[in-house]
Amino acid sequence: MRVFIDTEFTDFAMPELISLGMAGELGEECYIEVPFAMARCSDFVRDVVVPQLGKDPHAFCEAEDLREQILKWLQIIKRDDPIQICYDSEYDWGLFVQGLEGRVPDWIEPCWIRSSQINKLMLYSYFKTHPDEHEHHALADAKANRFSYRPRRS
Repeated sequence: MRVFIDTEFTDFAMPELISLGMAGELGEECYIEVPFAMARCSDFVRDVVVPQLGKDPHAFCEAEDLREQILKWLQIIKRDDPIQICYDSEYDWGLFVQGLEGRVPDWIEPCWIRSSQINKLMLYSYFKTHPDEHEHHALADAKANRFSYRPRRS
């Protein structure tokens, strides 16, 4: 089972998680926002990411509860096979692992999605056909990647 993830974070130099979006291949969704230091945010994050936060009253999660929230949701959607966490940036995987406090259960496998596996036209189409969703929102980006993912056949 694939779960596409995306994160938003403070900056590239010392990334601190702001939000995590998870989109399961069968349409399952989870969105989490955590406390962060505004002073550590890049100008881009302040201008583009921060204005998209706080719109879901159920999304906020205290940092100390993040691991439990992630695992609780993944266990709800888990089937018999391991869950492949699909990410297109090492930052996303690193922050996901950090959210799990470095303890990734053995039923979770990383799955790096190369840019060649994301159909750019489909990605563009996703945001055109979902005008209420915007790039640089963790859940919207995770859903867009799920929609536009095209695995390469051998």
